Amino acid sequence: MIILVKTVRAPKHADQISIKLPSLLRLGGGMAIFISYYLLLEPLGIIISSALAIVSCSLMYGERRYKYLLPLAILLPIGLYLFFFKVASIPMPQGILAGIGPF
Repeated sequence: MIILVKTVRAPKHADQISIKLPSLLRLGGGMAIFISYYLLLEPLGIIISSALAIVSCSLMYGERRYKYLLPLAILLPIGLYLFFFKVASIPMPQGILAGIGPF
């Protein structure tokens, strides 16, 4: 909500509204990524959905260092999944990775 308020700036004149287009596109893109994440969570599982969301958000906001981006997008969801599922015993959606390896 704060991002939306910052996107619509206070106008100089009371009868005008100034909207920054790139900010509004990023807001819409972010919402689309998170809706896609929610919809893909059950069929693909938390690991693949999270990796896709990390890559999508990073690319949308301009990150182009793939040697950092891709390992982070792969290792972070796997690490979080293993911690929550194995250590904390919290069930998480496995999706298409069910029964493969330590998942």
